[in-house]
Amino acid sequence: KTQSPNYTDPWTGFPDDCPGNDNLLVVRVDKNGDTLWTRSYGGYYFDRTWCVRQIPNSGDFFLVGPTENYGPDMPSTDYENIWILRIDSVGNIVSESFWADETRGGHTDVRWFCLTPDNGIVLVGDTDDHDTTYVEDGETITRRICKMVIAKVDSMCNIVWSRVIDRGYFHYCRSVCPYYGGGYLALTYDNYPDQTWMLLFDEDGDTIWTKHIGIDSTGTRYANYRMVVQAPDSGFYIAGSGGGSARLLYTDKELNKIWEAEYDYGPLTELLNSCVMTPDSGCFAAGQSYSRYPYDYSDIYAFRVDRYGEDFASIRVSNDKKPSELTIKVAPNPFNSSCIIFVETQNLASLPTIAIYDLRGNVVATPLSRGTNEQSAGGASRGYIWTPDENIPSGIYLVRATIPQQTTSVVCTRRIVYVK
Repeated sequence: KTQSPNYTDPWTGFPDDCPGNDNLLVVRVDKNGDTLWTRSYGGYYFDRTWCVRQIPNSGDFFLVGPTENYGPDMPSTDYENIWILRIDSVGNIVSESFWADETRGGHTDVRWFCLTPDNGIVLVGDTDDHDTTYVEDGETITRRICKMVIAKVDSMCNIVWSRVIDRGYFHYCRSVCPYYGGGYLALTYDNYPDQTWMLLFDEDGDTIWTKHIGIDSTGTRYANYRMVVQAPDSGFYIAGSGGGSARLLYTDKELNKIWEAEYDYGPLTELLNSCVMTPDSGCFAAGQSYSRYPYDYSDIYAFRVDRYGEDFASIRVSNDKKPSELTIKVAPNPFNSSCIIFVETQNLASLPTIAIYDLRGNVVATPLSRGTNEQSAGGASRGYIWTPDENIPSGIYLVRATIPQQTTSVVCTRRIVYVK
């Protein structure tokens, strides 16, 4: 977000008649973090965007967010429309559209969207957000209410369909992702009974089924979630919090729990706001921690796990599969950036193969053998030379050696540090 540029004096700042409302700010950077361009979109009143995604096989991007300036019945400060934009690779608007709540009873917001197979999007949020006052047992009660909104948009920002779900209380949608075989799975916060409510929609926007998650066998909530993404084996990763701890849930296609990991950094609250599946089918999740001093403010909290919920930095192998007869030794060359990698075992009848991986699971090199097997007191060894390419940065890498056998393969992995 940025302050409105329409009334900015580059020498004196904002004139007295500028309200200082937010505009959309888009910044594009290269892979090194250098700014390529910045663009701002919006009018005199409030505009904002929470999410941006690149359209596959295109240099264009989708943006969505609330606006008090554009669309039906605008400008207004009493309610918002949803602003949907498609911009090109340099920030020019290719197409745009607006979704408006016909009731005009309260505020509208949209914070997440996912891409569709036809290069459109499905967006989610809330609408008709306002306070309501009523009398119950002689007591005047004021509470916040809102409705969930979900809409499908085609590649040129035309709205294909939209649905508003009114539960009669505070109910909004936090995230959405594609469902296996078609349709879209939405994650919502259901204020009564204060639980996470999942809804599956088909391609036409009709509800197929719903399910509450984060509840125990007695129906009591123990966790609330904020983000859902696809996971291995037609499952889902779902990130959130509960009991003061950050939580990451892995489910099957029907949202049955396979495992759930709990992460606690300190005495106060940790929570997760976002997660993504990593290239190795694990999960990277990020959110907030209030456990570090000063407690009035939050810090960024992030971690990465493998597909079984284990700490990604640890390498765990069960004892019955641990190849005790296979070891890896690395000897650096003091005169250049190469190193010799020795694979040692009792028997080298089969030729080992080795590969070098970065921490994202990408293969960066497959060194070749430097010669024949060498006999040693512990058995036999074979050496390999790895000379990193110029574009390989300093960092931690994994050496993986594999020896094929009749029924399976013996594998050993060793962590090494490369310093230019």
